[in-house]
Amino acid sequence: MSQLNNAVIKRIMSQLDSSVFSVGDFTVEFPDEGNLAVISFNPDGYFFSLREGVSGMIWTREQPGDYRCTQDYNVRDIDEAIRRIPQWCKNVQAELRTANPIYDELQKLRESLENQIRENIKDPEEYFSKQEAQALQAKLDEIALKFEELQQQKGITEAELNRIKNEISELKINVSTYKKGTFFRTAGNKFMSILKQTAMSKPVQELLVETTKRFLLPPS
Repeated sequence: MSQLNNAVIKRIMSQLDSSVFSVGDFTVEFPDEGNLAVISFNPDGYFFSLREGVSGMIWTREQPGDYRCTQDYNVRDIDEAIRRIPQWCKNVQAELRTANPIYDELQKLRESLENQIRENIKDPEEYFSKQEAQALQAKLDEIALKFEELQQQKGITEAELNRIKNEISELKINVSTYKKGTFFRTAGNKFMSILKQTAMSKPVQELLVETTKRFLLPPS
């Protein structure tokens, strides 16, 4: 059972969702002892943890920090600790921009995806028809073929290809079980995660960004 009450948990999740990222980019844990909360940014290993000292003081440990790789912050109360989450998210974003030459392009893809969902999916709560699901599954098969071609050209490794194909297989299952809005958000998060995880050259990454746009964005 979490040490934090539901109201505090809701505020933490809200801060993540209103940050430069979205809740789907994080793994959030609320242990029943030790840390009060642990937020991990997927898949880069950055984290934000919240703990209470013996004297009742609240501490956050953040990676990255404002200027160090890992920093501890002593804050006045739980409210101030929660208010540090957006700054930590900005620090994560700055690190990603430094490490990944097409990070900004990935962010534009995310924004484009979210805009397309809002503007072109009349009812995000609706499920795909059988015909729509089959069409999307066919598109995902085409994406898988693109990755296989890249592996044959030594653009990605066999291990990377296998991981990507597993993600695509999961998405094909999700088409039949997820609502439209949820599916496209999940698909976008998964493909951006793939692009961030895979050690590709910039030209290969750019090609895959365009492939993702073509096959995953709903028609405008």
